Amino acid sequence: FVADFKNESTPQMLLSLMTRGAVDNTGAELFSSMMQTRCLLERECARLAAENASKEDLEKLSSILDEMRVASEPERFSDANFRFHRTMLAASGNIVYAMIFQSFGEVVKYYVSSYFTSPVRMQLSVSQHETLLAALSARDADRARDAVTVIMEEGIVKLNELFGKGRPCRG
Repeated sequence: FVADFKNESTPQMLLSLMTRGAVDNTGAELFSSMMQTRCLLERECARLAAENASKEDLEKLSSILDEMRVASEPERFSDANFRFHRTMLAASGNIVYAMIFQSFGEVVKYYVSSYFTSPVRMQLSVSQHETLLAALSARDADRARDAVTVIMEEGIVKLNELFGKGRPCRG
């Protein structure tokens, strides 16, 4: 007996299916679904973080962004990128959103490290995250949400080129 992963899955099973590939283009479908979920979470959390982030949260985001600026290896950059997003979600004040994002951690890191393979992509990401941090610091919820949308859509487009079809973040 094999359980239907669409109804019985866990984040650990998601990682296994996505990183090892699955028959019938399941990996691309799972990737697309994960990215849609991530878009929903991050857009809302960026909005909330603009309203709720403490001075310490903003300082931590700034420090992580500094790490991103100087990272030259994809793994280091990807790790800092993940921590930036996780910190923003935690700064939203919604503990459950941050927990959901954390449960995707291994999957996100797997795909993100495949994306940040060139200095050009890393520099673009730094610039986009600078825009996001500026919006959060200005307490501009709409601009923060829009900045995350830009980050997510850029990543989705490039990752879809690598791993399969997905849907954009907007909507």
